[in-house]
Amino acid sequence: MYTCLIRRRVPTASCAVAPYSVHFAILVACALSGCGRSDRGYVHGTVTLDGQPLPEATIEFQPASGSPSYGETDAAGQYELALSPTDPGAVPGNHTIRVSTFRVVPKEDGTREEIPERVPMRYNSETILTREVAPGRQTIDIEMSSENVSENQ
Repeated sequence: MYTCLIRRRVPTASCAVAPYSVHFAILVACALSGCGRSDRGYVHGTVTLDGQPLPEATIEFQPASGSPSYGETDAAGQYELALSPTDPGAVPGNHTIRVSTFRVVPKEDGTREEIPERVPMRYNSETILTREVAPGRQTIDIEMSSENVSENQ
């Protein structure tokens, strides 16, 4: 015999089952919709340099106002943006994009190794890249070229 929390001392099984039915309905609706925030752009894509996937690159999408989103490319040059490691997506709006391969990697002997920048400056510190991020899921591929670039760029 179950006691309903809303109507005390009323023996019924439906009161005990009803909360679980509501939770199940919410879970199903969430699964079908993707359960993401509707005010976010969920961005993924591929980064290439001279037609080749660019692995181990950091991607930054900086909106005109709000927090930037970041991603890192895998071996196939694919990335997915997140505002933080536990908060996927990007703020909708126009974004300035920076791509960089420079990083400092600690070694086992306590020294550090600098991984040089392979991306021309016009795609990172002096970027010319911009894209519009819309709410919802989308693909934004980033194609870069090192052709016709002086040694300093």
